Amino acid sequence: MNMKKKRIYVISNPDKHWMKINKMVYLLGGLLLFLGSCSDFIEVEIPSTELSASQVFDSDESALLAATGMYITMMDNLGYFANKNTTLFAGLSADEFVNLSNDGAQAALYENNLLPSNAYVANQWSDMYKTIYQANALLAGLETSEMVSQELKDQLIGEGYFMRGFAHWYLTRFFGEVPYITGVNYELNSTVSRMPVAEVYTHLISDLEQAVALLPEDYSLSSGERIRPNRYAAQALLARVYLYQEDWQTAYDTAGEIIGADSLYELVDIGDVFHPNNSEAIWQLYPVIEGFNTIEGYSFTCCVTSNFSLSASLVAAFESGDTRFSTWVASMVLGGETYYYPYKYQVSFSPAVEEYYTVFRLAEIYLIQAEAAAHLSMNAEAVALLNAIRGRAGLEALDLVSSEDILDAVMQERRVELFAEWGHRWFDLQRSGNTTPLESKADLQETDFWYPIPESERLLNPNLTQNDGY
Repeated sequence: MNMKKKRIYVISNPDKHWMKINKMVYLLGGLLLFLGSCSDFIEVEIPSTELSASQVFDSDESALLAATGMYITMMDNLGYFANKNTTLFAGLSADEFVNLSNDGAQAALYENNLLPSNAYVANQWSDMYKTIYQANALLAGLETSEMVSQELKDQLIGEGYFMRGFAHWYLTRFFGEVPYITGVNYELNSTVSRMPVAEVYTHLISDLEQAVALLPEDYSLSSGERIRPNRYAAQALLARVYLYQEDWQTAYDTAGEIIGADSLYELVDIGDVFHPNNSEAIWQLYPVIEGFNTIEGYSFTCCVTSNFSLSASLVAAFESGDTRFSTWVASMVLGGETYYYPYKYQVSFSPAVEEYYTVFRLAEIYLIQAEAAAHLSMNAEAVALLNAIRGRAGLEALDLVSSEDILDAVMQERRVELFAEWGHRWFDLQRSGNTTPLESKADLQETDFWYPIPESERLLNPNLTQNDGY
C-alpha cells in the first residue's frame, strides 16, 4: 500500500493545526445562531478564551479551518449520518441486513415498524441538520468576510453549497418532505414547514449547480488528497438526483462528464477501492478518531453476531466467481452457523491510517449512466458500462438486447456493487416502490419507505407535519 506521509494540508505543526481545527468546530457550533426548527443541534459552551465571530473568517487559514470543521464533525462521532448509521439503518430497513441485536430501536428499523419516538431516527435527523447548520454558518461567515482571498472564498462557498445539498439529499431520502434550511436565523427556522420532495430537489439542484460553478476540478486545496469535495463530487450527487427524478438525459450527460475525466478517475482493482486517494474515489472522508480508520470497519467486523449479519438473499445474489464477494464479504462460524458481514472496510482498530471513508466513487457513476442509457434506448452503451463493472469483478460479459433486461441487470449490479454503502439498496427499493423483497419481514406498506418525523422535533415546531402511516 502506498501510504502518503502528508495528510490533508502541508503544514509544519500538525498537532497545532488539528487543535485549531477542533477549536473552530466548537466555535462554529456555538457562536452562530441555532437552527431552532431542527432542535438544539450543537449544544456547546464556548470558553471565554475562544475567538470572536469576526475572527472566524479573518484570514485564509481561519476560513479553511472553519470549512474543515464540517468534515471533522461528520467523522468525529460514533456513526450518525456519516461513519456508520446511514448504512446500518438503511440496510436494516431494506433486505441487506438481518438484525441480531436485542436493541428494540434497532429491531424496529429491521421490522419496518418505526415509531416517531425512535431515538435512532431522531438522532439521524438531528445529525444531518448539524451538517446543514455548519454549511449555513460557513456560507454566512464567508459572505460578509473581506479578509479571505477571493479564490479560496469561492472554493469554500462551493463546499458550503455542496454540503448543504448533500445533507438535504439524505434527509429527503429518509424522511420524504423536509424543511430546506438555508440560513441561521433562529426565529425563521423555528417555524419552518416541510417541502414537497420535488421542491426539495429544486433547492438541492440549485445549491449543487452553484457548487459546480465554484469548486475546482482537482484536489489541490488538500494537497492531492481526495478528502474535500471538488466539482466532480457535486456532479456525482447531481447525476444521482437527476436519476431519481427520471431525468434520464441529464443524468446520462452529467455522469458522462465524470467518466470523461479519465485523467482523474478510473476503476481500480476490487481490493483497492476503499484505500486512500485511489483513482476510483471521487470524495472520501479522512479519519479523525484516534485508533480508528472508519467506524464501519470497527463495528461491522467486531460485533457481527451481537448486532447484525448480511441477509441470506444478499449473499445468494452474488454470482459464482464474483470477486466482490470474496473480497468485500467475510464470515464467521458460531454455534455451527455461518454469519456473513460486510468487509469493504477491513481495518477494525489501528493507529495507522489505511482506509478512508468513501462517499462517492466512479462505479456508481457507471451504473447511473448505464441505467439512464437503457431508458434512452442506448442499449449497447448501457451493456458496455455494465460489463466494465462486471469485468472488474471477474464476471463474464452480458449479452442483453432489451431495455427491460438491461434495467434488471442494472438493479442486480447496483445491489452487489453498492451493498452496505450509504443506503443505496433501500433508496433503490424506495424509488421503484418495490416492497416485494421485504414482505417476508413485515406487513410492509409503501408509506414505510419514509421514516417518521421525530416526535421531539414536532414538539419543538408544530408546523412539522407527520408522514402518512405514523
